[in-house]
Order: sequence, then C-alpha cells, then structure tokens
Amino acid sequence: MKHLLLPLCTIVVAFTTIGGLYTNNQLEALIDGLVFQAKLNIEYPTRNTSPWVLELGDVISRNGDAIVRTDWVSSEVNSGRFEAWKTQVIANPSLGTTAIATLGPNLVRQINSRLSYEAASSDFQFDERIFWNRQKGHVSRYKSLVQNVLTLEDSDLNYFMSTNTSKASSFEFNQFLESRGLVSSSLEGPSVQYWRYPGDLIQLVKRTAEKRDDMSYRRGFEVALSYIEAVEAILPA
Repeated sequence: MKHLLLPLCTIVVAFTTIGGLYTNNQLEALIDGLVFQAKLNIEYPTRNTSPWVLELGDVISRNGDAIVRTDWVSSEVNSGRFEAWKTQVIANPSLGTTAIATLGPNLVRQINSRLSYEAASSDFQFDERIFWNRQKGHVSRYKSLVQNVLTLEDSDLNYFMSTNTSKASSFEFNQFLESRGLVSSSLEGPSVQYWRYPGDLIQLVKRTAEKRDDMSYRRGFEVALSYIEAVEAILPA
C-alpha cells in the first residue's frame, strides 16, 4: 500500500492542477469553439481577421465561453465561475503553461482532426500545411511583439501601457509599434483593438497586470512570452 501512495498522490496533484482549470466538458467546449472559429475565419475572412489564423482574441473569447457556458447555471454563477478561473490563473501563471504543455498537444490534434473531417465530408476547403504554417507565423508575430516591447525602458513601457485606452491617448505607443515593423499603421490604434493582433495580447497583459498589485507590466509581458513559447512547443513541425 505504501508503494502505491506516492504515485497516487502524484496523479491526484496532476488532476487537481489541470482539472482546476478545465473540466472534461469545458475542454470539449473549448475545442468545439476553436474549431468553429477557425472554420469561420477560413471561410469568411474579414478585415478584422488574418485569413486561416486563430487570433489570440478568438482564443480568449472561445475560452470564456467554454468556462461559463458548459453547464446550465445562472448568469451570477457563471460570472463568479469565470472570475474565479481568471483569478486562479493570474495568481499562478505556471498553471497556464502547465495546461498548455499537458492539454495542448491533444487539443491541437483534435482541432486538426475535426477540421480535416469537415473538409472530407463537405465542400469546406482545408489544407493542414497552410493552416498550421500560418498559425506558427502568427504566433511568431506575437513573440516578436513581446520581445520588442520588453526592450523599452520601464518608464516608457509603464507610460505606454497606462495610457493605452484610446487611439489618441495611445498614439505614441502605436508609433513605436509601427517603427518596429509590428503594425502597418499607427493611426488605426491597433494597440487598443482587443479582438485582434496586437491589441488582443497588449490588452490582456494590461488587464492582468492591473488586477495584481504585485505584477508590473513588464512582468506581465514576461509571462506572456512564457505562454507563447509553450504554444510554439506544441504546434506541428
């Protein structure tokens, strides 16, 4: 019995760590949502999306849906559930990288499998190589964004992030992004567009850092970089 105790404890701890972020139903709902969004972006690309690409904003939106809409409960319970989920991840960012490393490979395979099935059983056009190459390229864009932002002095980084609330107030920040070749126009205010690159990542870091008294904007981008590198590690070669 003693020989079984350590392995059993290990299994319980692992289950608690990952299960604390997603139930099986929530993970299934997340996959369903991401597949639906990817199919939508492929079939109906708009000026707000990069063709064949899942934006971080898409993932954030579908993740929220998966957390709160899996079970039939009241809106108050759903709201509290999602706030508790976000608080848990913000308090311990390593939970996120652990979840990516542990759940990510199967999630990627399921997205690929389901999109391939859609293509095989209908007139939906899907090319695995194009999809994953563009996904990897887009993840690289986020990585370059973070690496460039981290070259800023703390005074500039803190100023840019704290004033990143409108096209006008963040114009200087957007000029910096344009000067580094990260965006095509500073006039569009890309840093405040939370639904698409680069605003989706920048606004996520801003919200996260401002929810924690002990997290600076710089630390927020450093955590974002660790997430990006974790995602890079699970994408198909």
